[in-house]
Amino acid sequence: MRWNLSATIGLLDEYEEAPVVNVRIAELKAAIATLDSHRHVLGNAAVDLALAPLREQLAVLQLNLNEQQLRQLTVLFLDVVGSTALSQHLDPEDINTVMDGALARFTALVIKHHGRVLQYAGDSLLAVFGLEASERAPELAVQAGLALLEEGRYQAARVLTEFSRTGFNVRVGIHTGSVLLGGGVDGENSIRGLAVNIAARMEQTAPAGGLRISRETYRHVRGLFTVEVQEPMQVKGCDEPLVSYLVSGTSVVQSQPSRGVEGLQVPLIGREHEMRQLQCAFTAFCVERSPSLRLLSVIGEAGMGKSRLLAEFRYWLAAQQQVVCLGYAEACESNQSQPYALLSQLFFRLLGLKAAHSAGAARTQWLAVVGLRLRSEDNAAVLGHLLGLDFGQHPALRGFANDARQLRDSSFFFASRLLRALADQGQPLLLLDDLHWADTGSLDFIHYLLVEQADLPLCLICLVRPSWLEDRPIWSALLARHTQLPLAKLDDADSNALAEALLQRLDSIPAELRALITEGADGNPFFMEERVNMLLDQSAIVRDVAGWRWQAMAMQDAPLPTTLTGVLQARMDALPELERRTLQMAAVVGPVFWNAALYEPDAALDMVLTSLVNRALIVERSESSLAGQREFAFKHHCLYQVCYSGVLKRNRSPAHVRVARWLAAQSSNAHFDLIAEHYERGDELVQAQVYWYRAADSALARYANSSALIFAERALDLLPADAYDQQFELCHIQVRALELLRERDGLVIHLAKLERMAELNKVDKQRSQAAHRRASFLFEGGDAAQALEYAQQALDWAPAAAPECAARAYLMMLVANGRLGRREQLATLAESGLKYAKMADNKVVEAAILNQLGSDHADAGDYDAAIRYYQAALKIHRETGHRTNEGGTLANLGYAAFCLGDFSAAEAQYLQALALCEAIGQRQNAGIIHINIALVMLNQAMAEPARLHASQALTLLRAAGDRWAEAAALRVAGQSELALGETTTAVRLLETSCDMFRQLDMPHLALEAVAALAFEALQRQDVSRAKLLVDDILTHLSTGAGLDGCDEPMRILLNSYEVLNAAKDSRATDLLVRAHTELMGRAQKMGNAESRQRFLYAVPVHRALLTAYKQVW
Repeated sequence: MRWNLSATIGLLDEYEEAPVVNVRIAELKAAIATLDSHRHVLGNAAVDLALAPLREQLAVLQLNLNEQQLRQLTVLFLDVVGSTALSQHLDPEDINTVMDGALARFTALVIKHHGRVLQYAGDSLLAVFGLEASERAPELAVQAGLALLEEGRYQAARVLTEFSRTGFNVRVGIHTGSVLLGGGVDGENSIRGLAVNIAARMEQTAPAGGLRISRETYRHVRGLFTVEVQEPMQVKGCDEPLVSYLVSGTSVVQSQPSRGVEGLQVPLIGREHEMRQLQCAFTAFCVERSPSLRLLSVIGEAGMGKSRLLAEFRYWLAAQQQVVCLGYAEACESNQSQPYALLSQLFFRLLGLKAAHSAGAARTQWLAVVGLRLRSEDNAAVLGHLLGLDFGQHPALRGFANDARQLRDSSFFFASRLLRALADQGQPLLLLDDLHWADTGSLDFIHYLLVEQADLPLCLICLVRPSWLEDRPIWSALLARHTQLPLAKLDDADSNALAEALLQRLDSIPAELRALITEGADGNPFFMEERVNMLLDQSAIVRDVAGWRWQAMAMQDAPLPTTLTGVLQARMDALPELERRTLQMAAVVGPVFWNAALYEPDAALDMVLTSLVNRALIVERSESSLAGQREFAFKHHCLYQVCYSGVLKRNRSPAHVRVARWLAAQSSNAHFDLIAEHYERGDELVQAQVYWYRAADSALARYANSSALIFAERALDLLPADAYDQQFELCHIQVRALELLRERDGLVIHLAKLERMAELNKVDKQRSQAAHRRASFLFEGGDAAQALEYAQQALDWAPAAAPECAARAYLMMLVANGRLGRREQLATLAESGLKYAKMADNKVVEAAILNQLGSDHADAGDYDAAIRYYQAALKIHRETGHRTNEGGTLANLGYAAFCLGDFSAAEAQYLQALALCEAIGQRQNAGIIHINIALVMLNQAMAEPARLHASQALTLLRAAGDRWAEAAALRVAGQSELALGETTTAVRLLETSCDMFRQLDMPHLALEAVAALAFEALQRQDVSRAKLLVDDILTHLSTGAGLDGCDEPMRILLNSYEVLNAAKDSRATDLLVRAHTELMGRAQKMGNAESRQRFLYAVPVHRALLTAYKQVW
């Protein structure tokens, strides 16, 4: 249909003759609304042109409704700085062109932000916001102020280009308060009052190019803009100095706050105690000299005010003088299985990264920002890859191929280093909303910080529902060790206080209306807010310029919904049709959605979305995760669920398909699981299966194993019965994920399924892969003999075209034979395995075989051969960039050199391994290496360095929760103290080590500490005490148990002999003979004579044993 614009204007002319101004105002509003609704027909330009005079007429009529009106408005002053200087260098015609053009542009920006210019004075203007009773007037005024500054910069560049003159600039001041409008010589443009003087003072004291706002304006917009508080200033007419703020831009880390009732400012009620606790906790964190990680968890059911409490805390934070490095992220139910979704959102917001238009641009931006802070582009690439930026072709990722665990562990460490680097910018504070919907990978990172990075100077505030904690005892126990703030239901007094605050615009609040708001809400603040919104939507409460009116008759025949869902549904039903359909389409996209995912973006859609924001149904986020798109979120998850449930099934399926295709087209944000979910809900099952498979494969590659399991299962559910190969691949993904999760019960089921599929498919490669997975399962369970049988099956099934299958089978046979002590076959197996690994060009398997050979020869006492194999493996690890394996092999080389008595070589290898572990964040391995370095130092009579390394080991291993290694570190620390003569400390540490090993059911590993305690008692001449301790050692040895796993088994035997010899115990000689035989047997296994000599005489304990033996024999 064609809209008759001239007929509309003619109709408006007839309204001029209406005798009642109120009628005229109502008709103007109706005409404006009608024109607005036809933007899609007339186009934006035509509608804006027609609306401008109508809005001007409306503003004039509203001003003249009474000759003078007292109104609450936001006043804006703008002044052009430098115009006088310019006028001295430009002729009058040019200066007139500059100023008229600039003021025209400034006026247009004011109108665009729903303001009105009342007065011009030379090179300045005065404008007001709120004539149309907009709740967002202060916010719109500040937005206009920022836009005016931007336009000022543009005009300055224009003056420089056209007239070669500098100095053009603007400044803006804003204040919100009561003013007197109308009357006087200026008539409708007259404005008076103290608020005008304060606004003028804000402008006059603003720096050139700056925007200053008063505290009254700030109260309305806090959290929406980046501000800097200023020193108080004296203003004429004000008794007290006024606090003001300089605004530099919109807030980077905060979304628009969700207002409960269309912008109504409601104080925080019933949560004052919790608010004080948050404030005190953060203040205490800031004043600590050496702050460590502090966690506060706000726990409450849906609607209890968790997010509101956090928003109020953020407002308080913004008003403080403290420099804070603030990061905010909220988990989303639709992203619950998306690997590292919360962590990715957090770092992108924390770093102020913008959404990029392409994947390549996103990677470039990430490397530029994160590489600088980590001082390593490689480390930035590794972390970015984990978070979903595809750095697969970056050289830094070369060493992480097929090792998702290493990728995850290294990335977590780099992420913690990034947080440490950001701490230099201010006190780091992370706010995590809706943690109960966080993905497993992000939860693992939080757990990592709490357990392994407890010294990180970071304050972390999490919001979570109690039901989530009930199902996760580990997390419940973890959070219980930190500060918890449970949010209870509001009591009757607080409920009534909230009702009064929500209804504050009524002249008086009838008792029955208060009861309507509070009864049945059960102390739930969100329920109460939504009941008020529902009454407003249904016109039971009517908004007027002067306030609100309660119309009790409107509710007489309408049943009041008794549930939150019912209240929200009532609000939906009261919406205009286009707004309701838009909200339902948004729900199809998800709890978070983008304008372009709904319909083709245009002015009409923008108006609908703005209306939904004004109704407090959705919020617009200040930053979008998709470049060029506006991003929104439902105000509350309950509202999202109600909206989605209202979408008819016949409309739902095609809508999901449209969203899936739209998401798939977003190259910089390919979330496979979201795309798959939409395709499946849209009944496009083939495409859904493809994307579920891609999601599972991607998740497994990033160590998001729980997600990989879920995605693979979703893909399997959609496969046709005869898709055998795809079924096998997906089941294989599940088996690998379960192996990494160490879920053996699940593995039993899925391994049987994998084997069954391989047999049904009759594909040899699949049979070999299934047999290999079964062998790994058995070996990890301690059944090396059975593992060997399945490894042989894997080899038998390995096809010639898949040499990797044979290589992996040989590796498994090698480790199983080594565990069984069948050394005679190791060389042959290793030779064959290496041949197939090279044929497959699988460097990982090749290096693993070499490393296993090194371990087998080290266990056999042939340390020279072990070193050769370790060095060969090390060369491959360095070629492939596998830093974790490189560090492990360096540590193995250090241990081999230590056993040979080559302590300088051992120290050098260990220090290299330590540096590598520290570089990639392997704190647990670093702790174990510190133990080994301490042993090297003790064998060189360097007790003080040994004590330092042992102390560092204890710190790292306690943080990692490795009790076995901690017990070993306690023993080495005790030995170090003993060498320094600190016997009291030494005994305490050694006894603690003994107790811990026994608690861990590892009594044989306690024997080294027992021997050290016996040696200490002998030094004190307490021979009887020493002999009792040695009796424990001999009792253990008499059972036939060995000393496998002990770092220095010969020291146990030497110390025991020395005690028995001092006690003149007849068993001394036999024990010495046993020790000598054991020592010489180990030496004979070394093929190199020089190595044998070093082994026997360079190691102090070995040398002492030989000396004692010679003295007896």
